[in-house]
Amino acid sequence: MLKKLIIASIAITFSISVSASEPVCAGIEMIYDENGELIPLDRSVHQIDESTPIFYRNSEFIPNVSIGPRRFTNIYVKNISDRAVNFFFEPVYHSYTSGQLATVSPEQLYGVFESANSPMSSSGAFMLANTLGRIYFYYSSQEYQLSGNIYWDSATCSTSPMVVTVESYFYQNYSSGRGGIDNYYVNNGQPF
Repeated sequence: MLKKLIIASIAITFSISVSASEPVCAGIEMIYDENGELIPLDRSVHQIDESTPIFYRNSEFIPNVSIGPRRFTNIYVKNISDRAVNFFFEPVYHSYTSGQLATVSPEQLYGVFESANSPMSSSGAFMLANTLGRIYFYYSSQEYQLSGNIYWDSATCSTSPMVVTVESYFYQNYSSGRGGIDNYYVNNGQPF
């Protein structure tokens, strides 16, 4: 009986110490491949060691939002974590009337976002801890449907850092009069 108790206590101690040392990371583990592209880490395929840099990434999708005369959209992006992250946005525009892909760029950047720190650039926008960026969309002559992928990456294993809200509003008379507003909370308003 004493032997069973000793073995059980060792097993419990070992399982507690193993689970306590495992960090909980937000996002998917990523590594650079031989072409310099970030790809998901598959430990059954990729050979890594202590010197291999591992990054963490998570993504969401922003569904169709209308932009155009009398239709305005803001995407508010907040880094609620205590670490810096890179934030990326890959917008796609379709013509409201024909449904065809459109090559427009009606974005205006505010907050920590600017032309030198753009979420639409290949390196993304660098966001320090507890900062806010805003992407404003307006197109004065035609209507478009906007959608796109958003994602973040970080070299630090931690909790989910990003909260994103899409705010759409319209006016009956361009900038005044009756109108409406709608908010879409990415990931139901929870950090991702």
